[in-house]
Amino acid sequence: MSEERTYTIPLRKDFIKVPRYYRAKRAVNQVKGYISKHMKVENVKIGRILNEEIWADGIRNPPGKVTVKAIKDGNTAKVELEGHAYKVEKVQTEKTEQPSTLKDKLAAKMGADKEEPAEEKEEGKKAEEKPEEAPKQEEKEGKPESKPAAKKKSVKKATAKKE
Repeated sequence: MSEERTYTIPLRKDFIKVPRYYRAKRAVNQVKGYISKHMKVENVKIGRILNEEIWADGIRNPPGKVTVKAIKDGNTAKVELEGHAYKVEKVQTEKTEQPSTLKDKLAAKMGADKEEPAEEKEEGKKAEEKPEEAPKQEEKEGKPESKPAAKKKSVKKATAKKE
């Protein structure tokens, strides 16, 4: 029950009324509105080749008119440039786990794509923390404490001012 019709759609009258940087967008909307009105459908799908023809000279210079072939299928019309068949190109995308936290995103960018299991991470953190604590204690034991001496000097100065 598919109907097939050919239309020459004037675009210039409508896109001339909008700023230059909206013209190709307006032309696409005009194609959809024209087909929707003339074929009495709600959904209009524009083919890849027709879309490329409208956008060929950029957003500022769409063609003044286009000749299209429209195929009505139920409540949907598929529109393509005349002389071309409407093709449905299915793009298969693989779903990958996207990092959700900032830490995971940074790790992915740094190149740590393979994550360790949670148990190994915890063990690694514990092992890293222990060696860090030990050198800090040794540094404290080896250096004389200079801060309390500085406090004593300030106390002496304060007492000298009082006298």
